Amino acid sequence: MVEVQPGQTSYSYHWHEKNEEVFFILSGQAIVTTQDKEIHLSQADAITFPAGPKGAHCIRNASDSEPLVYLDFGADHSLEIAHFPQSKQMLILAPYTQAMVSQPNK
Repeated sequence: MVEVQPGQTSYSYHWHEKNEEVFFILSGQAIVTTQDKEIHLSQADAITFPAGPKGAHCIRNASDSEPLVYLDFGADHSLEIAHFPQSKQMLILAPYTQAMVSQPNK
């Protein structure tokens, strides 16, 4: 369960190499930014994000006064890399390890 304060985001715009992700809104108002558009969500709405660049997303609390509360669930591969294209960083997640690193130049 994730709680996001008014006007804040939970994570910046990113995508996952292996893990699909699902958000289910428990309360509040959300704006989800995807590759193509912004989507407004409210209580009992759900949205899915496939693994890969086409599943890039960011969720923001659209309210000025109330928290956004949502469930965040999906696949859970033991080794995962999340890409943050705007900051050119990667979050590496593995058992007993979590590290934010700069993306290598290609």
